[in-house]
Amino acid sequence: MKDIAIILENRPGALADMGEVLGKNGINMEGLCGIPFNEGAVVHILVEDETVTRYVLESAGFKVSAVRDVLIMDIGRIELGMLPSIIDTIIFIEGGDISAVLTLKMTVKVPHGFRDKDLARPVVEVRDFKTDRLAYEIYSFGQDIVINPINPIGLKDSFKTQEHYKGRQPTKKGKE
Repeated sequence: MKDIAIILENRPGALADMGEVLGKNGINMEGLCGIPFNEGAVVHILVEDETVTRYVLESAGFKVSAVRDVLIMDIGRIELGMLPSIIDTIIFIEGGDISAVLTLKMTVKVPHGFRDKDLARPVVEVRDFKTDRLAYEIYSFGQDIVINPINPIGLKDSFKTQEHYKGRQPTKKGKE
């Protein structure tokens, strides 16, 4: 398995175009991750055959910036408490702007709406990064995972990139 980093231009459909090229050539993406930056995005894909994948992408006009070996670790079952150790920040990008940044905090408590203190359990609190306001609680109840909206965050109401991260806002280029 190899990780291939591709530089995509910042335009609607760029990722879909790349996926279509790979699909038409019988190349499966075993994993995908995208990181936006000012002029586009770096997309990492995991593939079995890096030679063919690189050839197909470059022949179609995509810029391959790196090919790396990867270490893959299978986790049989992800416990609710492992979520914050895997990821502790959620970033929503809407129209090229960061529309919300949420943080995850692990705690043990009685979830909102419960009255019996014996029902305390591990709870992942999803909080607004800017205000630290509790937005959601995530916890297990029997066999179910519950996402409990406490103060749901309207993404439009959260801060925008230009207000807090001047100079880092992605450019908004349309199709040429």
